[in-house]
Amino acid sequence: MIEWLESIDQSIVLFINGLHQPWLDEVMWLISGKWSWFPFYYGLLYYAYRTFGPVHCLYFVLTLFVVIVLSDVVSSQIIKKLVERVRPSHHLFLGPRLHYYEKSPGDFYRGGEFGFVSSHAANFFAIAVFYGMSLKSIFPRVIYFLIGVACIVGISRIYLGVHYLSDIIGGAIVGGSIALLIWHFFWNKIIVPKIP
Repeated sequence: MIEWLESIDQSIVLFINGLHQPWLDEVMWLISGKWSWFPFYYGLLYYAYRTFGPVHCLYFVLTLFVVIVLSDVVSSQIIKKLVERVRPSHHLFLGPRLHYYEKSPGDFYRGGEFGFVSSHAANFFAIAVFYGMSLKSIFPRVIYFLIGVACIVGISRIYLGVHYLSDIIGGAIVGGSIALLIWHFFWNKIIVPKIP
């Protein structure tokens, strides 16, 4: 059963990675970059500021920061080190069959050794769920849009050959769960009642 699931994972990576084109490489590299999303998330924080006001927006930013840190630590420092699942880019037989983004002449991006779960997916889904749940009364559909963004980021990681689909799904579950727990037990029950 596990071998069958792994073969599906490998087939998906080979298919998505096999779609590579020079222009698409650049697009996917940009999508995969954490820093390239800062203007977008800055805009989201502006809406949070408009919604909560300056004091509670500060609480929102601090809580969101905790969500992201927890998501990143759990995914990259705990789960990856416990599971030690080799990325497709480091797989003995699969790795040589993949196409990689060339950061500079001769320098190809392959990521770290281990890939389960995807920290990119965990962090982006954590942001999507926490932000979406926190502002659902004002922007009820924003969570779907943000989850869509997180999915696109996840696909970019598969395209770049550094993650399996199961890495992305695992990261989404980890990040989304952490965000949901903090939103429910801290933000929604302790902070929201104090917002005028």
